[in-house]
Amino acid sequence: AGVFTVGTQWETSLEDWRWVVGVNLMGVVHGIRSFVPRMIAQGEPAHIVNTSSMGGLITTPLSGSYGATKHAVVGISKGLRADLRIAGAAIGVSVVCPGEVATGIVEHLRARYADGEAPPLVEATLDRLGGRLAEAGMPADEAGRMVVTPSAAIASGSSPTPCPTSRPTGPRSPRSSDDATRARSSPGGLEQVPAVAVEVLEDGDGGVGLV
Repeated sequence: AGVFTVGTQWETSLEDWRWVVGVNLMGVVHGIRSFVPRMIAQGEPAHIVNTSSMGGLITTPLSGSYGATKHAVVGISKGLRADLRIAGAAIGVSVVCPGEVATGIVEHLRARYADGEAPPLVEATLDRLGGRLAEAGMPADEAGRMVVTPSAAIASGSSPTPCPTSRPTGPRSPRSSDDATRARSSPGGLEQVPAVAVEVLEDGDGGVGLV
């Protein structure tokens, strides 16, 4: 979800930085400012789901602006959970960290070069990423269903049922069931699945819901 640019951080223009921050980070900020006051006023149990990315959990070269904004979404989601707890609101918060989903992210960057040719590095990156998303990217509506159903269960006070990962985007290292249990139960632990992971930010041990 969102937009990205390709290049080193010192060569990324301020215009591109503002574009990525405005969409990826400020979009979430505007959502919080628009909806949270209404949710609090309603006084009903509710749940907020912010969209980050696996790029909010790991760092990669030549995508500094994207990684910065996606890490920021994880951070403000955790901060929002703390704010809501102080306010005594019955509102939970999750942050979604998708893997490769077939969105229009490649086309959005191509459109910025509509009046001229993209630099070779950008063009090569877009060709490679576009090919991967077309071949193995999860359809956006499928990723959405994997998030909405468990999140609705959380909001109602039920335990979410993990959904299977139907489109792995890369090999997974073998791990024992004990390793998986520790990842799910450790404070702040996050079981990173190739498709979509949702970190449920709660009181106590910071439980993790997987979808």
